[in-house]
Parts: sequence; C-alpha cells; structure tokens
Amino acid sequence: MNENEKNLPADQGDGTEEEYIKSVSVNEEQGQNNKDFSKEAKVYVSEDEVKEKEETKDAKRKKTVSYVLGVSLLIMSIILMAGVKTVFSACAVNSDNIMSCHWAQEAVFCVSIILILQSLLLLIIPGKQVKTGLALAMIPTAALMAVIPGTLINLCMMADMRCHAYMRPFVIVMAVLIIIVAVVDSLTNLISKAVSDWKKKK
Repeated sequence: MNENEKNLPADQGDGTEEEYIKSVSVNEEQGQNNKDFSKEAKVYVSEDEVKEKEETKDAKRKKTVSYVLGVSLLIMSIILMAGVKTVFSACAVNSDNIMSCHWAQEAVFCVSIILILQSLLLLIIPGKQVKTGLALAMIPTAALMAVIPGTLINLCMMADMRCHAYMRPFVIVMAVLIIIVAVVDSLTNLISKAVSDWKKKK
C-alpha cells in the first residue's frame, strides 16, 4: 500500500483516489465561497452604517434649520411688539382727545402677542405636522396685522404724522418679513415630510 492510499479517509470505502481528490477540491471551493460571502456581508453592513450616519446628519441639519427659523419668527414678533410701543409708536396720546391711530397701535400690539405665542409653540412642539400648521397660521395673522393701520383702523389725516411716517411702514415691513419666514418654514417642513415618506416607500 502506497502513502496516498494510507492518507485516504476511512469513510471513502472502495472509492478511488481520484474521487477523494475531487471531494477535497469541492470542500475547498465551498470554503472559498463562504469567505467571499462573509466579505460581501461586511461590505453591506458598512454601507448600511454609512447610510444611517448620513440620515442622522441630515435629520440634525433639518432640525437646526427649523429651530433657526422658529427663533427668527420669535425675535421678529418681539421686535414688533416692542417697536409699536416705543420707537415706532403712533402719535402721542392727548388727554382731551384720543386719536384713532392710538387704537391701531393697540390692535397691532395685541396681534404681535398672538404671533409671539405662535412662535413659542413652534419652538416647543416637536411634531412636524403641528409645526407646519403653526407656521401656516402665522401667515394670515401677520397679513391681518399689516392691514390694521390705515385700512381696518384709520390713521391721522395728515400724512406727516408719526402714525403714517413711522408706525405703518414699520408694521408692514415686519409683517412681510414674518410672512416670508413662515412660508419658508412651512415649505421646509412639507418638503422634509414628503422626502421622508418617499424614502420609506422606496
């Protein structure tokens, strides 16, 4: 008996040496295939980790943008409320006669408080749909405030009075800025939700 016959496994029975060599080569190929499969699995795992990190980073960026827009709305609403009572106030109140522009100022002040409350809720409430609704609600509120002085409530007859020269332009400018930021915030939330839903379906 030669050495090759001695090395044959016991379970080969009457099989030839060629059959044994074939079985060994098949086992080696299966082992190589298992190694290749494990390598591919590692690649897929690493790709999933990268994708997850990108999604986390994108979510943080969107959250930061939403927070900045909310803070901007809050700051502008506070500036509006303080401005109509100080630097950009209406005409001085006369004890004998309170002019209509004073009531326009008071109405703008009250609406600015509503805008501040809406801005605070926009920052506190985490839900995207609620945030979108609050941002959309601020648009008609700011539009209403813009038409109060001079349209809903009359101002003084003379065009060079404080209510015409200071208060009304200030209110209109601030209202337009608030509307723009609110629209941007709403669109950002809507687009973010649409993209998120599309990715889930995909």
